[in-house]
Amino acid sequence: LYGDHGEIKTFIHDLKMGPAGTAEWLGKLEAFRDLVVEHAREEEEEIFPELKERLSPKQNGQLTLMTNYEALKVA
Repeated sequence: LYGDHGEIKTFIHDLKMGPAGTAEWLGKLEAFRDLVVEHAREEEEEIFPELKERLSPKQNGQLTLMTNYEALKVA
């Protein structure tokens, strides 16, 4: 999943730089959306539930805080 994050950043850069609305740009936007949807599904349905089972409530709380902090840095 870490590799997805790099690919997502590349997509965002390319979408910002490209001429919006062209067929090529719209195709890239669709591919970007598909990547983000699949990435989120994998995290929510596979990775996060497994982590939650393996971590203590305290560790889960710490991980949630760290994740929320990182999400703010992206915005």
